[in-house]
Amino acid sequence: MDDMKKLAEKYSAALETIKEVKSRLTGVIIKYLLLNSSELKKCSELAISENLGVPRGTIRKVLQDLSQELALEYEDLDTIKPYIVKSIGYSVDRGYVSFTKDELQEILKVKEVQTQEFAGYVHYHTGVSQKVDDKPLTRYLTPGAAKCYETFVGRFYSYLHAAEVNEKLQKAYDPETQKQLGLLMPELSTFRIATDFRFLSPLPVWSSSELILLGPEATPQDLKESVKKKWEQEIEFVLDRLETFANNLIELGYKGTTKKLGEPKIKIDYYSGADYPPIITEEFRKEYLWATTMALRNGCRIAEKLGVEKNLIERAMRRSDILDKAVEKEYEGKEQQGLLEDWYGKRT
Repeated sequence: MDDMKKLAEKYSAALETIKEVKSRLTGVIIKYLLLNSSELKKCSELAISENLGVPRGTIRKVLQDLSQELALEYEDLDTIKPYIVKSIGYSVDRGYVSFTKDELQEILKVKEVQTQEFAGYVHYHTGVSQKVDDKPLTRYLTPGAAKCYETFVGRFYSYLHAAEVNEKLQKAYDPETQKQLGLLMPELSTFRIATDFRFLSPLPVWSSSELILLGPEATPQDLKESVKKKWEQEIEFVLDRLETFANNLIELGYKGTTKKLGEPKIKIDYYSGADYPPIITEEFRKEYLWATTMALRNGCRIAEKLGVEKNLIERAMRRSDILDKAVEKEYEGKEQQGLLEDWYGKRT
C-alpha cells in the first residue's frame, strides 16, 4: 500500500508540473504571436515550434486548446496558416498571459524596417513608408500592439472614468431627453462619419478637424497655433487621468489603490458567462497603466515636433516614468514610503 501511495503522489506531482509548464508555455506563445503579428509567416504552428525550440506536438496541443476558446484564432491563407491573438482581454483575465513592464513595452513600441522588401502586415492607420535620406523606411505598429493598446488603455480609463462629468450631465438633461438621445444612436453614428475630418479629408492625421472652422482668412501661424493648442489639450487630458491615479497611489499605495478602484466601470474586451472559463480577477492590472504611459510618450514625440510647451512635455514624460516605477515596485503610499516624487528620486 505504501508503494501505491508513493506512486500516486508522484503521479499527482507530475500532473502539477505538466500543468505549470503548459501554463508558462501558453504565456510564451501569446507573447510571441503579439510580437510577430506583422509577419504572419512566423505565426504558423511549424514556425512557432522552430523559433521557440519546442516540439511541434506540444505547440499544436497548446494552440488547439487556446483556439477552442477566445484567446487565439486560426486563419487559413492557403500558403500560410497562422495563429493570431483574438482577445488579449480574455487571455489576461484567465491568467493565460501576464507581462513585465519590459515585455509589454517591447510589444508596444513602434517598429522600424529599412528595406523595400518588407512584406509584413501594416494597418494603414498605424504604419507609414517613405524615403529618409534616400533610403526606404517603414515605421509601423504591429496589429498585436494595436490590440494591446486598445484593450489596456481602454481598461485604464474604465477604472478612472470622469465620474464628476457624468454626474453633471445627468443633471443637465432631463430623464426623457436622455432616453430620447439614447434611441438616436444610429443617427449619431452616421453624423460622426460626416464630422470625422481626420480620416475623410486630406488634412494630416496629426492636425485637427477644427482647422476647417478657422476660415480662409486664417494664416499659417493661426493654423499652427490651433494645432498646438489641440495637442496641449490632448496631453493635458491624459495627464489628468494619470494624476488622478497618482493621487490614489500617494494616499493608498498600489495595493490600496487597486482595492479602491474595484471592478471597472465600463467593460472593455471582457467575456464572461457559462460558456467561458471563469475570470480569475477583474482587479486593476499593471499592464493597463504601462500601456497608457507608453501611449502618452508616443503622443509627446509628436507634440514636441508641433511646438507644444516644453514644460508640459517634460511633465508628461516624468509622470509616466514615475508611475511606471511605482506600479512595477508596488509603491506603498506616503505613510509607508514617503511622497511619490521623493520615493522615485531615491530609485533613479
